[in-house]
Amino acid sequence: MAGIEFVVAVGLLLAAWWAWRHGAVTIYLSGPHGAVDVVTRSIGSWLAAAVGAVTLAGLLLLDAVRQLMLASRARRRESHGV
Repeated sequence: MAGIEFVVAVGLLLAAWWAWRHGAVTIYLSGPHGAVDVVTRSIGSWLAAAVGAVTLAGLLLLDAVRQLMLASRARRRESHGV
């Protein structure tokens, strides 16, 4: 189960990276006398999706590590005959 959680966490991290890149849009506006004004607009829904994906990936990684630690303890107990 921990392996599946690691794979899903990596997928969520990739999705977060993709969503974060879509969360900022650069707009070039024509200014007076041929000058160009550059405006960067943040799109909250994409940024929120990225933050949510990273949060969920972090929780999955924590749970995967917890499961590996519990499995390690169980193996040690079985090898000691407890």
